[in-house]
Amino acid sequence: MRLSAVNVIFRKELIDILRDRRTLIAMIVVPILLYPLLMLGSVHAAVFQRDRMQQEEVRIGVPDEQAGQWLAAQIHADRSLPLDANSAEDSLENGVFIVGEDLEALVANGAVHVALIPRTDMTDRTRWEIEPWFVLCYDSAEIRSGMARTRLERVLERRRATIRGEKLATLVPAAEQSLLEPVLIPVLNIATPEKVGGSMLGHVLPLVLVLMTITGAVYPAIDLTAGERERGTLETLMVAPVPVLDLIVGKFLVVAAVALIAATLNLASIGATLHFGDVQALLAEGHEASVPMAVLPLILVAMVPFAILFSAILIAVASFARTFKEAQNYVMPVIMAALIPATAGSLPGVELRGVLIVIPVANMVLLTRELLLGHYANWPAMLLVLASTSLYAVVAVVVAARLFGQEAVLFADAGSWKTLFRRRFFVSRRWPSATHALLFVAVLFPIWFHIQGQIGARIGLSSGLILLLFGVLPIGLARYLKIELRGAFSLGGASARQWLGAFAVGLGSWAMAYELLVLQSHVLPMPAGFAQANEAFAKQLEAWPLPLLLLTLAVVPGVCEELTFRGFVLNGLRSAMRPVPAIIVTALFFAGFHFLLVRFGVTAALGLLLGLACWQARSIGPPILMHVMHNAWLFVLTGWPALAETLGVAELNGTDHLPTALVAAAAVLVASGMALLRRRGHY
Repeated sequence: MRLSAVNVIFRKELIDILRDRRTLIAMIVVPILLYPLLMLGSVHAAVFQRDRMQQEEVRIGVPDEQAGQWLAAQIHADRSLPLDANSAEDSLENGVFIVGEDLEALVANGAVHVALIPRTDMTDRTRWEIEPWFVLCYDSAEIRSGMARTRLERVLERRRATIRGEKLATLVPAAEQSLLEPVLIPVLNIATPEKVGGSMLGHVLPLVLVLMTITGAVYPAIDLTAGERERGTLETLMVAPVPVLDLIVGKFLVVAAVALIAATLNLASIGATLHFGDVQALLAEGHEASVPMAVLPLILVAMVPFAILFSAILIAVASFARTFKEAQNYVMPVIMAALIPATAGSLPGVELRGVLIVIPVANMVLLTRELLLGHYANWPAMLLVLASTSLYAVVAVVVAARLFGQEAVLFADAGSWKTLFRRRFFVSRRWPSATHALLFVAVLFPIWFHIQGQIGARIGLSSGLILLLFGVLPIGLARYLKIELRGAFSLGGASARQWLGAFAVGLGSWAMAYELLVLQSHVLPMPAGFAQANEAFAKQLEAWPLPLLLLTLAVVPGVCEELTFRGFVLNGLRSAMRPVPAIIVTALFFAGFHFLLVRFGVTAALGLLLGLACWQARSIGPPILMHVMHNAWLFVLTGWPALAETLGVAELNGTDHLPTALVAAAAVLVASGMALLRRRGHY
């Protein structure tokens, strides 16, 4: 071996690699910028989460009011002590006392974090500094319960030490022995072995499972796109008599299957390791634990839409690469982008609520943890996670199919990315495509979910944001994409007969919707929290004049939501599917954007009526009229008590049926109105 030849080859290959801009990005930008950002961000997020949990209220269960007053006095006395760093963190200034009979059940269902359960063998509460009259009940599998138990225990131990010290100072030496050996505060951990095992798995399994599912899809996605291009087989495949959509769906199903196989093997391996290994020795406090094997198949089923989502994303990204190595460089930022929300979702104490429900990757990590802990009472959030992930998956598949079918992407020229975003590359079109519609819905869904959670019941702000996001935004998007506004939003004129039909439906639809809600309440009662929120909202509306209410809560939502759903979204979906399926899908989107599971069915039914009206009238005008009138009726009845009394609906409490004559008249109005809207021919 000649060292000179080795040196020449080494220098030549190294220079070639360093000249590759994409390799330099992967070698320099990622480790120098992204990893420090990820590490620092994780540390700061963990510190922020810990501080936030310290500031949250601690719900403490007590057997009676007397015990609550006693405990409040002990906590208040503890605050007067000089605080060091540790005792400052143990402070229970944010403690809330809840009186209950079955305190163990309250701890088990999360209603309280920790509880004082009276001991049956101790009735004297005056000498608690020597032998406590209570047992601290907590759930070690719940981080907030464990923290609450630790904080309360430390506060009480400090009080016991203080009281004993005060008594020792007044006792003669012969009587000091009775205070020198106090009994420790007994504790009761109600966490089941399955929940303890699920808590242990919840620290590592969700993050590992999500990342391994993504990793499992990486190489199949690269091989079926950039690999085929590098081997020279892609052009042959594209000239085959097979539609591009069929081709990309077949490829993406292969990638999704491999990703699910990887997820299954990882899930089985972790479960088997913990099941057959010495799980007991891994637990810090030595509690009995078992692996919740029954929930593992549910987790695997929940991973299906997630695997589909990232399979389509990876295929779309790898489609731009000309070589296998280039595709690897493209895929790395995707993995890094997925790692950030995955890490955020895996932080201790983070819960499946708020905007995290619809943030991709983070919501799947939290869903897996919820299943492991057996938090099935949080099923509305779980369903929303699956629904949002499925929506993102459908959008990703459609986008991947569109990208894979573009000539610029197929031949991977230098302008491939530019053709996706620069307006001068767009071709004028009459209607939006299904890709446009689905991508718009997928991006708007988490944004609107987050905004709704932040603004709450602030009517004016909500109305302004609806105008911006559902009115101005789709119109601006259509203009930017060079889509004709008339076609994108069905701005054609309707006949007088169809306007009359829309007016008739608007007169009767509110009564039908209300009656459906009453019937539903007998099967699925409305949650107490939802009813209280409705009452608070109704009281807030009392101060608003009726014209302003109609403008902000009837006209603006009615017009803007129709522009989005029966305009941009419905017309986009109709470019890829038949009218009836497109109307149904649009109605489901429409109901989903209201984020009210108790009204999902009724809202979806209204969406179907509005979609059918738009299809039959070939115009968005009639559904706008129907929507505005539907929204306005309850405010009109509230603002005009005389009209409400005439109709026999002076009190709309959500549980009593409307007068039979009124329901029958409303049904006739809706049926006759839809008949007047009907038009022969296709939309």
